[in-house]
Amino acid sequence: MLITTSRKPTLPMLQKAKRLSHEWNVPHLAREKRTIASMHHTDTAVYMVGKNGKDVLYNKGHDDFFFHPSMATIRIQRLEKGGHDPFATITTLQHGDSFLDLTLGLASDSIVASYLVGKDGIVHGVEKQQTVAEIVKSGLSTWDDGSESLLDAMRRIQVIQRDHTEYLRTLADQSFDVVYLDPMFERTIDESLSLNGLRASASYDTLQSKTLDEARRVARKHVILKAESSSSLWEKYSFERLEKRPSRTSYGALRRL
Repeated sequence: MLITTSRKPTLPMLQKAKRLSHEWNVPHLAREKRTIASMHHTDTAVYMVGKNGKDVLYNKGHDDFFFHPSMATIRIQRLEKGGHDPFATITTLQHGDSFLDLTLGLASDSIVASYLVGKDGIVHGVEKQQTVAEIVKSGLSTWDDGSESLLDAMRRIQVIQRDHTEYLRTLADQSFDVVYLDPMFERTIDESLSLNGLRASASYDTLQSKTLDEARRVARKHVILKAESSSSLWEKYSFERLEKRPSRTSYGALRRL
């Protein structure tokens, strides 16, 4: 992987590019007049530090990966109008609750969770892939298109770049009200166009028993799983299926309260 900037970078952009190059131990290449396509002759992945926090990961042969709130914008608008959101119903999140997302990705569900728990709540999102974590963290802190409630929800999310099982082991018993899992490996290739850019960079780790054991220990109320209705996880683990209507995606819970 190479790290560069967009053209005519500011000093903070150059400083960030050099910092990431050092932290990730990958080469930094000054942009100058180079195109991303020409950089792909050297490496298949190019991380570009963009203006106003809009970083982009260019994976050769794949869609570009950049932050956007996906369906969170529409979902929060619906909730503000008193509409239904299956995630909100199933997680039972209330103002002041704490929510741990172990599979952050684009953070769409974490944004909705942050809206639900409000300014007195806590939302942490764990992302294993360092490029994904950096792009999403930067996007959450700088995205400026949307309602005040959406932007406030985004700003409150804390992103942790780490393996989720390792992170769980650092947490005290029952330290989060809800622990959430939405494994990327369960996603079909055509499920969502909004995920296309993420596919080449996401973590496809399978859900391990040791991870679920730690999640149960950390959750005060319940562990929530989102997976395809045909997933083998439903038989492998003792989740209570919560979606009664026919759907390609289902939610399940391991409840403590």
